[in-house]
Amino acid sequence: MADLYVRSTDGNNADDGSTWALAEADLHTTAWAAGSRIFVSDAHAQTTAGTISIASGGTQASPTQIICVDDAAEPPAALATTATVTITGATSNQISVTGSCYLYGLSLIASTTGSTAGLSLGTQGSLQVYENCVLNTNTAHSSGRLNIGGATANTLVSVIFKNCTATFSHVTQGFAFGCTNFVMEGGSISGSAITGVIKQIGGSGRGSVLNFSGVDLSAGATALALVAPSTVSATIVFRNCKLPASWSGTLFSTAPGPGVRAEMHNCDDGDTNYRLWVEDYAGSIKQESTIGLTGGALGGQVSGATDLTVFSWKMTSSADAEFPLNVLESPEIVQYNSATGSSKTVTVEFLIDSATTLYKEDVWLEVMYLGTSAVPLGAWDSDSKLGLLDARATTECATGVGTATWAGEAGTAKSYKLVSTITPQEKGYIHARVVLAKASTTIYVDPKLTVA
Repeated sequence: MADLYVRSTDGNNADDGSTWALAEADLHTTAWAAGSRIFVSDAHAQTTAGTISIASGGTQASPTQIICVDDAAEPPAALATTATVTITGATSNQISVTGSCYLYGLSLIASTTGSTAGLSLGTQGSLQVYENCVLNTNTAHSSGRLNIGGATANTLVSVIFKNCTATFSHVTQGFAFGCTNFVMEGGSISGSAITGVIKQIGGSGRGSVLNFSGVDLSAGATALALVAPSTVSATIVFRNCKLPASWSGTLFSTAPGPGVRAEMHNCDDGDTNYRLWVEDYAGSIKQESTIGLTGGALGGQVSGATDLTVFSWKMTSSADAEFPLNVLESPEIVQYNSATGSSKTVTVEFLIDSATTLYKEDVWLEVMYLGTSAVPLGAWDSDSKLGLLDARATTECATGVGTATWAGEAGTAKSYKLVSTITPQEKGYIHARVVLAKASTTIYVDPKLTVA
């Protein structure tokens, strides 16, 4: 693995880059050998009016490292975060990074005025990791994007941000994804108060999996929409993120189509730490703090209080929900089980805040447990109607109707118990989810699993 040096202040691309004295001048389109370490000076300030393509030359088996360092020593003894690569002038050119690589401490700053300018990260078949970097669109045009991933259906693109800042210079800018596996851990968005985080998810054939964890989104607009419509299948998760002050935005800017699901777990603009929002084609699920089962699940801290609050999951199906295909599935409710070889009753309770009667094909419980001895093979049980060809259920969807006490319920409300009987053969976790298939219906689920 070669160690090479880059410094704009006194470097020369005609040199071989083997020392600081023979440093190259810029990060360039001529690819380095796979597996090289490229040391970039903390004084590096590369500028051009044209396109900048950083060709790492790395492969997934032998990625290239491009690292900002203190240039006081050779080899470097300390990391730094002050190197910059900037497009200047009125141009529509982009900064792109190709190949599999690890970048540390660089600021990539795109065109200042170009109408289609932006950053393009992640080429087909590549894995790229950015740590302590700044990715800056730096264009006042509305179409500026931080483009991640490609459009080819049969190759993998994976991009990971660790403690990075994504800076946008117009309120309509944001992320645009091709067919991508993307993870953003920590870091923030900054610059203009953007109105949407994910502006586009596209590509040809392959879907995308996008995860934002511990990201500070508070610089966005008050009405920030987290996800725009997708033209491909996609799963998007926001977890433990900070939202803009007095956030009044949405998970999706418009209703999602089939094959697209977004989840927001424990994201808030204040001190409520049990917030939930899940949405897909079949409906939405949100936390509810005014209706909850007495003695049921407890949520987290609320508005600086030190105690816990009773809450439920409000599941609201869309007009397109229908048994057995278009169904709204709750997040998993999980409990560890150490007893084996004997029958167990798994129960989840819910409420419908009206006099509507629900049947076995309207709402049911699905449970996965370890049902085979000597192997961790999951077995499934469901209390839905028995088969696809059976007539519509003529009995209500659960036993114990009306026995539970719910705070905040209406006088016409009906409470239900969803019950599954299983016989675990191995110790391990029991996973359960509530499924709602009746169109345009709202129920309140107590997210607590009782195993007896």
